[in-house]
Amino acid sequence: ASYYEISVDDGPWEKQKSSGLNLCTGTGSKAWSFNINRVATQAVEDVLNIAKRQGNLNLPLNRELVEKVTNEYNESLLFSPEEPKILFSIREPIANRVFSSSRQRCFSSKVCVRSRCWDACMVVDGGTSFEFNDGAIASMMINKEDELRTVLLEQ
Repeated sequence: ASYYEISVDDGPWEKQKSSGLNLCTGTGSKAWSFNINRVATQAVEDVLNIAKRQGNLNLPLNRELVEKVTNEYNESLLFSPEEPKILFSIREPIANRVFSSSRQRCFSSKVCVRSRCWDACMVVDGGTSFEFNDGAIASMMINKEDELRTVLLEQ
């Protein structure tokens, strides 16, 4: 497990222990990040059934509603490469008296991570690895001046 502290949008540092952390821009929101965070229709149906029972709700729980809710949630994970934001996701967080998990997933403009691990590394874009041991800080943010410019060629 990874042990680190995280600060989102210059907020307070929060101790975390998890199997890892994934960050992406809009360019990567349709790939690995999407598949980490998407929910299955079965999970949505289970949650809606519990909400219906617990809240004495009169919801017409049919396949169409479950699929609409599932699709809307999953589509909310996708965003345009032009949008100046980061989506971070905490993989399999451990929550107890020491480690909190107030946000497992969130859109932000800045994420700072301070390593509390020994013999650790940070992998960037699936291939480049950096030593990331206790006390090292990585700050990921959206800077207008570093904006990637792309050209789309249409036929």
